[in-house]
Amino acid sequence: VLQIALGKLRAEDREMIESVYFEDIPLKEVAETFEWSVMKAKVRAHRARKKLRIVIEDILNKRC
Repeated sequence: VLQIALGKLRAEDREMIESVYFEDIPLKEVAETFEWSVMKAKVRAHRARKKLRIVIEDILNKRC
C-alpha cells in the first residue's frame, strides 16, 4: 500500500518522504539538496506527509 501511495505523490513530495523518513537523511541536508531553507523543507515535509496520509486512507477505503 505504501509503495502504491508513494507512486501517486508528486516526485518532489516522494523524494522528500523517502529521503527524510526512509533514508534518514537530516532535514538540513534535504533542504540543501532542494536548495530550500530548512523552514521550507519542514513545511514541505509536513505537507507531503499530509498528502501521503490522504492517499493511503483513500486506497484503504477503496479496498474495504
